[in-house]
Amino acid sequence: MDHVKAGALYNNIKFITLLPDELVVLLIEECIKAVEGGKTALLANDFIEKSNSLIKAQQIILELVVIINREHKRANHFINLYDYINRKLIEANLKNKEKILEEIKEYLIELEQAWKEAVKSRRIREYNNNLI
Repeated sequence: MDHVKAGALYNNIKFITLLPDELVVLLIEECIKAVEGGKTALLANDFIEKSNSLIKAQQIILELVVIINREHKRANHFINLYDYINRKLIEANLKNKEKILEEIKEYLIELEQAWKEAVKSRRIREYNNNLI
């Protein structure tokens, strides 16, 4: 097995074994990359690549909506936030507005930080529970 196949296999196994909160972090990180790619393409006047990147970001946002735990008390908050981000992605794609992409990225970075903190808190709780 060459190193490329081994790396792909590792990434597949890593993805499959992620806990839900870790999956959310991964998806948000990928969404940030897609938005950054869209912005880079926009600035280079590569509108096809810009569109492809922003559509990828939209697909990731829609995946985040799908995996929301509807039983959670803040589920509607996240649904509304993801819907807002999705609408802003559409607007940025149609209007070619860098400022909108910057706004989206700011929201995504805040979400990423919050989810990373949630993962950290969960891991600490699990660790402490295993000590008892």
